[in-house]
Amino acid sequence: MILLPGRLSRPKAPHLLVEAAARLREAGLKDFICIFAGEHPGRSGYAGELWDQVHQAGLANRMRFAGHTEDMLSAYSLADIVVCTSVSQGGHRRAVLEAQAMGVPVAVSDSENGDEIVRAAPYIPDARATGVLYRSGDSGELAQTLFKLLAMGAPARRAMGVRGREWIASHFSKETFAERLLAVYRDVARKSALRAGR
Repeated sequence: MILLPGRLSRPKAPHLLVEAAARLREAGLKDFICIFAGEHPGRSGYAGELWDQVHQAGLANRMRFAGHTEDMLSAYSLADIVVCTSVSQGGHRRAVLEAQAMGVPVAVSDSENGDEIVRAAPYIPDARATGVLYRSGDSGELAQTLFKLLAMGAPARRAMGVRGREWIASHFSKETFAERLLAVYRDVARKSALRAGR
């Protein structure tokens, strides 16, 4: 199962997953389903446009719109891959961190990352990766990324997920956050003392 969590809105670009799924099907992949788990902004027609795109592509049997869910824990635990399609920075940051904390490999657009929330090439070797990056807004590259993650098989995806969980635990725990915040305070205090001593 390929999960796209979050609100359905143009800046989060879920239409890219529909386009990528069409390419996967054209490449002969048949054993996948995409779940959109998130609400759509009430007054926009975007969710309707998205559903129309799904039907026009003949993907109604490959796409599910779950709507808002309070139980993202279950959604993440059922997912093989979590996709973040945002074309603007910050659109899915929390979802990317949550997915990795749950041990799920992520496919993330390069507009979303840098190396601060996903461990991926070109920043680190594939053997240490927690996900895969693709060029923002490029559904063809997203399809290739999803194909790569699906083709690597369940054991390799699980290993990637374990690395993600370990990385999140070591870099985003309360203790690590507190240490980083205290380091910032110490740095500010040191600079202030140096200025006062001039």
